[in-house]
Formats: sequence, C-alpha cells, structure tokens
Amino acid sequence: MTILLELNYCIKTHPTIDKNLFIKKYNFPKNFHFSDEDTHNLINNSKVVISGISSICMESICLGKPTIIIEKDKCLNFDPVPKFIDNILFKRANNYKELSKHIKFYLNLNDKEKELIVKKSYNIKNYYFEKPTTINKKEMLGLN
Repeated sequence: MTILLELNYCIKTHPTIDKNLFIKKYNFPKNFHFSDEDTHNLINNSKVVISGISSICMESICLGKPTIIIEKDKCLNFDPVPKFIDNILFKRANNYKELSKHIKFYLNLNDKEKELIVKKSYNIKNYYFEKPTTINKKEMLGLN
C-alpha cells in the first residue's frame, strides 16, 4: 500500500454528484484533492487514470493514458471497456493490493511500452470514434 501514499491523486466526481458528500463521508489523506477542472485536461495531465464504471475509462484509453478500473463492490453489471481491447491499455483492480500492483506497473513502463500504449490507443480511438464532419453530424441527427 506504500505506493498509494507516495503519489498525489486528483479526484473528479461525476457532474451529478456533490463532492462534499465524499469529503464528509471519507477521511482522505493529504495527497488526495478534488478538482472541478475540465476532465480532458485532467486526463492529459495524469500519468495513470483510475476510474470505475464510467465512460471516462474509454476516453482515457483512447487518449493513450494507462487506465485502472476499480471493480470492488460493483453494483451494476457494466463493463466500460469492450472485451477485445488489449490489456496493456488498462487493468482491473478489486483491492488495494491489485491497485498498488497496477500503479507500479504503469509507472515503471519503459519508453517502448509507453509508445506501444499510445499506438494501440490511437487504433482504438479510430475504431470506436469518428471525427465529426458536417455529413456525419447530419446523418446522426437524421437531417439528410
């Protein structure tokens, strides 16, 4: 658990959740802070993204950020990451031991492994997402 105490963590709650509920309920260590900053900026400025059952997992993977998905006490049968996505891009954690192991793994990647993650992430982004154009916007809205 030592690695968990040595790093700084930024927490961004879901837009529909008041962060004060978390602050009152949990006693966060000093290396944890809450942010209202833009999610895209937070992901880009992170070394590793840790999230739960959220679309943020796919967003961070597509942006080339190593992602850890917290599954402990999962109340919904929802997986934010399709089954065929390479597991170097993300890891799943159900407890502190797994979380620590995955954080260490990602923080110790060499340049070649980091480059591989970026390359695979780019391929995922291109497979799942399409750059908006006037034509595909009209198609999506049924305006053709």
